[in-house]
Amino acid sequence: MSRLDLLVSSCYGMRYIDGEWKMHNGIDIAVPVSAPSIRGEVIYSLADGEVMEIGYSSSYGYFIKIKDRNGYIWLYAHLLNDPQEDPDINIKVGDKVNMGLTTIGKCDSTGNSTGDHIHIELMINNNTVKLYWN
Repeated sequence: MSRLDLLVSSCYGMRYIDGEWKMHNGIDIAVPVSAPSIRGEVIYSLADGEVMEIGYSSSYGYFIKIKDRNGYIWLYAHLLNDPQEDPDINIKVGDKVNMGLTTIGKCDSTGNSTGDHIHIELMINNNTVKLYWN
């Protein structure tokens, strides 16, 4: 994604959702309601690394995990479809990715989501850490 109108729509930390306080382990990147949709926009890796998992879950929808050269794990969720089956992406577990160059998915709202955005988590030693975006 290279749009200038991107913003953090949900920060890392506790948030009130579905009638209770829940931990949000990443950040959500979206656009203002007045902006054109980001559905289908390509997503590039934020780190050099290797694809370690591609899958689907009821909460994340379609997702991809990338392990960078420091052993940190980057998770990107709510993708449009399975990146392995998308002819525009065609990426699979074990593939090497380059920061800002390798397309790893397309933005959507799959899984437990209220609108088009990309959810990003960073895990170090199996613990999520707070991400900042500016």
